Amino acid sequence: MRSGISVLLTTHRRLQYLPGQLEAVCAQTVSPERIVVWHDGPLPAPKVPVPVVAASHNLGVWPRFLFCLEFDTEYVCVLDDDTIPGPRWLENCLATMAKHEGLIGAAGIIFANGTRKHREMFGWRLPGTEVRRVDIVGHGWFFRRDWLRWYAWEPRPKGITTAGEDYHFSVSLQKHLGLASYTAPHPPQDKSLWGSTQGMRYGNDRQALYRTRGEEEKKCVVHDFYRRGGWKLLCELGDWQTLSRPDAFPRSQVVLRKAA
Repeated sequence: MRSGISVLLTTHRRLQYLPGQLEAVCAQTVSPERIVVWHDGPLPAPKVPVPVVAASHNLGVWPRFLFCLEFDTEYVCVLDDDTIPGPRWLENCLATMAKHEGLIGAAGIIFANGTRKHREMFGWRLPGTEVRRVDIVGHGWFFRRDWLRWYAWEPRPKGITTAGEDYHFSVSLQKHLGLASYTAPHPPQDKSLWGSTQGMRYGNDRQALYRTRGEEEKKCVVHDFYRRGGWKLLCELGDWQTLSRPDAFPRSQVVLRKAA
């Protein structure tokens, strides 16, 4: 039986984690139909038993999502280079999507006062048994391939290549389709369902973008760009602690503009 899922792995400088990623993806209880590695230079492309799409220089965090338009499956999962999913992650994403149509993430953020300065974390960052509605998701994304046309259509901040793709996808789907972003359940006692089993163990090394000078400032620019464009946050709709529970309000309340 076909799973209808393609997986895109990302590499840049953290090639040492790729074998573990591939092993984890191949061990999924729901087997992906395709696995492709998106490699942003400058290091030589990895030699692995799956297709590799390699650029000679770093194209940034945005183009990998557009490449996923090349897939012909119903669903796509994109994983950051520090993200090792548990063996039931794709199973978890499908189950979550069946109940809550939207962008599913391994980690999620709620901007509790509307700015980047007060952030509440969910997913693997704060394990729990519930689906949580959040403002943006990251580290791992699970979505319907057809939604990428809205990712491509929506204007993005100019001149920023290393930040903002997580904002952009969540904003695009909210604005055009009225879809929210969610973190799937991450039960504390069952990491087989987690989107990232290593947490900050892999994401806190010297290659981490967030540790690069000026990156937080770029993210603030991105945040303000989408806020000026009318992006609605949970905290603007009421008590975010209540609204983060996915059945707290109907989907129509987060719609800014319906697709034609």
